[in-house]
Parts: sequence; structure tokens; C-alpha cells
Amino acid sequence: LPSARHALNDVLRSKIASVYCLRALALASSIADCLGLEWALEDGEEFFKLLFYRTSVETRMVLDGKCVDELFERDKEASMLYSLLEHYVTFLVTLENQPKTLLGAETICQIHSGLKDCLTDVLAFLSDVDTSGSRDENMKRSLVSMSVRLLGSWIAEETLALQKPVISLIPFLVELGTKSLIEIRFLLPGLCHLSADDKARKRLVESECLSWLVSFFCDASQNQEN
Repeated sequence: LPSARHALNDVLRSKIASVYCLRALALASSIADCLGLEWALEDGEEFFKLLFYRTSVETRMVLDGKCVDELFERDKEASMLYSLLEHYVTFLVTLENQPKTLLGAETICQIHSGLKDCLTDVLAFLSDVDTSGSRDENMKRSLVSMSVRLLGSWIAEETLALQKPVISLIPFLVELGTKSLIEIRFLLPGLCHLSADDKARKRLVESECLSWLVSFFCDASQNQEN
């Protein structure tokens, strides 16, 4: 792993074409899937910061200014980047439980801000799907599911940042949840937190979220019995 980390550090610091950067990030994502992000901190926070910076930049390059159909053509790249971003969300959430961390307060703030920027683009993509011409078909695409998963991990812990666009998207998110139990699992913790806000709670009730929850728990109970 030290040799892989050092090689990735050299690649990500160099001025290379996006396609090669994405390949390096795909390797980093595979390692993070197996080991978490702790391996990226073993030599200090510099590589950890670099990995996040290149991930966030590439995510915004993939998402920014693209129409829905263009993004679906790059769903594998976007999903890989989402996976890395989700690792960063999870790491920050569990930071206080880490016995030792080399992250400074400034680095934590920078990563939080970068995640917020990326999630802004993810919300814009989901909003575009909601208003797209092939809406029902587009809702079934894997990139939509991955976007919901990343958004769910964010709003489960951070309910104030991006609250307004998230609330406006609640009807679409609830509709997605009625079509897939997977989306419900991703969204439920965050939506429970949001329900403490009057506007969000009103939006949830108007979107028939209560019926949605009843169906979810009934299905979950039946699956346990089987």
C-alpha cells in the first residue's frame, strides 16, 4: 500500500489529462472500498487532501453544465467519484470516534466546503432528472440511485447546508422511494432529521411520505418473517 499511495500521489500531483486522473482515482476508490480512507492518512494529511481535491474537481467537471443524457453516458465515472465522496462523508462523520487523526481544523472545513459544492451539483442533476422528458425511465438509471445514496449519506448528518434545495426536491425523492426499497434505506435517516424543520415536515406530509413509510415498514416486516 505505501508504494500504491506514493504512485497515486505522483500521478495526482502531475498535470495529466482527465482520463488518466480518473483511472488513478478509480484505483484509489477500490482501495478505499476495501480499507476505508485511513490508508490515505498514513503519511500525513497532504495526500488525503490531494485525493479529495482531485476527486471533487473531477466530480464537478463530470456534472457541471451537462444535460441528463450526457451524464448517463458517464455514469461509471460519476459513480466511482460518488463512492470516493461518500467515503469522505463517512470519514468526517466518524472523525470524533477516531483514536487519532492527523487532520487539522482547516482541512476539515475545506473538505466540508468541497463536499457541499459537489452535492450542489448532485442536487442540480436530480432536479434535472425530475423535469426531464423521459422522467420515468431516467428514474430507473443507476446514476440516479448512486446520486440518491450520496445525498442520503450527506443529509443524514448535515441537515442545514443545502437544506433549501433538498426540501424542494422532497416530492421527487419520496416518489423515488416508492419505486425502490434501496432508495428508502438511503434516504430515511436524513429525511427523519429534516422532519424537525416545519417547512420540510410540511413538504413530507404533502408528498404522502407517511403512506410511503407504512409501505416500507410493512415490506421490511414481511421480509424478516420470510
